[in-house]
Amino acid sequence: MRPQFPAPLTVGFDQALTAGSTGALRVFSSERGGLRSCGASPALASGTTARFAPTPYPWMPGETVAYTVTTGAAGSGGNLAQGRVGQFTAAVAGTGTGQFTAEMTLNVKGRPSCVAAADVDGDLNLLTTGGAPEALPCS
Repeated sequence: MRPQFPAPLTVGFDQALTAGSTGALRVFSSERGGLRSCGASPALASGTTARFAPTPYPWMPGETVAYTVTTGAAGSGGNLAQGRVGQFTAAVAGTGTGQFTAEMTLNVKGRPSCVAAADVDGDLNLLTTGGAPEALPCS
């Protein structure tokens, strides 16, 4: 099970926000399929902050989260003159050290002409390109 990071994204303003500012904070997820601050878990505006809590699905370790504050954010002085954008990467838990078990053999389709390790879906993947069938020793 992966560690989860439920800490909210909070953006502060120098004036109290109006009730209509609720949709001004838009949050996008690289791991959860795009726009998150809509539907069942919208961003909320209260006092001088706009806040998005990543529920029911917390940030994933290493996930890039982008956010936009639109000119729809308004206080007593009117709407925000210019929108703002930003991003952050969710923290990764652990010690940063990995352990590998003893060598194992993976059966792959074709004789690999190229092998690479990559993270394409949130875990470690072994990518190969094909040729004739053969087993691939990994260590």
